[in-house]
Amino acid sequence: MLSDDYVQLVPLEETYVEFLTWIRTDWANYDFFFDFHLATREQELTWIARVTHDPSQVNFVILSKGSDSQPAGTISLTSIDVRSRHAEYGRLFVAPQHRGSGVARRASRLLLDYAFRELNLQKIYLRVFADNEPAIRLYTHLGFEAEGCLRSHVYKDGVYRDVRLMAVFAPQSGGG
Repeated sequence: MLSDDYVQLVPLEETYVEFLTWIRTDWANYDFFFDFHLATREQELTWIARVTHDPSQVNFVILSKGSDSQPAGTISLTSIDVRSRHAEYGRLFVAPQHRGSGVARRASRLLLDYAFRELNLQKIYLRVFADNEPAIRLYTHLGFEAEGCLRSHVYKDGVYRDVRLMAVFAPQSGGG
């Protein structure tokens, strides 16, 4: 279990399927994700069963600490490469009532600490739409730096959109 004074990250499991189905089908997230698929409860259960047994990823539910410890979102590391010691940060979904509250920042810090200290990774990278300024502000605040831009990389809603690549390195490891 990963936690600070405000949030806790717990491993994704089937008991969170209702929350996961709801949060991953929130249309407020549509513009920010490369692939946005509406999924049924049964499809989410199948997905949970698959990803929780995949050693190349770790998926967490973000709980807001307090009397009820309600789910506040999700966060993940995918494409974990133990040989090259890197992984992709993502699947950050935050429930509407928790947006702007610092939950994403706190959960991200816990996840990065886990990645560098527990998984012994050297680099965490991500992909983000170049026009997603709120996310880029968060990532920059967390220490991610721009590594490049994939121009006209994702076709969505009739237009091609640029994708920014960003990365953060383990403390004192520097970069390539």
